[in-house]
Amino acid sequence: MIRIGILSGDNSSTESIKLIQQFKDFKITGIAQNTNEQDTIYQQYTIEDLVSNSDATYFNLGNLSVDLIQMGIKKSNHLFLKQFPKIQFGQIRQLSSLVDEAGSSILLFNPFVFQPELSKLIEQLNVPHLINIRVPLFETALEHQLQDLILFLVTLEKLECKKIEVFAFEGSHKSSLIHIHLYFPNGSLAEIHLGAMFSNSQSVMEFFPKDAKHTSFPMHQSVQKEKLLIEKNALIHFIRSIQNKPAISVSLSELELAISILDEIKKKLNYLGYSLLN
Repeated sequence: MIRIGILSGDNSSTESIKLIQQFKDFKITGIAQNTNEQDTIYQQYTIEDLVSNSDATYFNLGNLSVDLIQMGIKKSNHLFLKQFPKIQFGQIRQLSSLVDEAGSSILLFNPFVFQPELSKLIEQLNVPHLINIRVPLFETALEHQLQDLILFLVTLEKLECKKIEVFAFEGSHKSSLIHIHLYFPNGSLAEIHLGAMFSNSQSVMEFFPKDAKHTSFPMHQSVQKEKLLIEKNALIHFIRSIQNKPAISVSLSELELAISILDEIKKKLNYLGYSLLN
């Protein structure tokens, strides 16, 4: 039995508790959040006490700090990060060293990696392959959107990017477009098309593997039930990693690769005069 504590924002703990309750491998030790004790049957803890009394901690905080992650690792907790903070390369490497020393598992949630159909594909996709992604461009959340997509790709490839090409322009009347090519050392290529003219219903992720059948997945996730299924799948892989069983890993190493690629893309967009990421 894995004792798991929940650290979440005011309005997010109820769904987290319901989801985690579905797993016989988890026992909820308590929660730490800013709410009244009457709102939950579970014992309230300070953050430090929560981590100290748990084997694993579920973090769902929009303002999650590196210090909190570091505290969890130092107490040999396994960490599930529903959201993760802005972080520098030096901090990632420091945390990675702590993880190795503590023998902990860290899973970074990604909505694409843990979509059940895509999880199965990750485990069996032939290389080399072409990946084609087309999604709407969300100007107010562009950096987060790109980071999620790139983190998915580096989790799939487990490699640094060999070459990055970017084409972009800003336009009126929903004509803004970003087109990215990512070349990997295994011969694979990922194409990302973000366009203000694309609708959610037009969102698609296509896979063209060598010597295998072409596969296509719709990308829109508007139904809450589907989002919970994705998170449930992520928790299944989190349990497997704690138990040292085969599991899909989205770790700090993949985050470091993703941030490196994103930084290069931002530089190229800036050179092209694209202002949305400035």
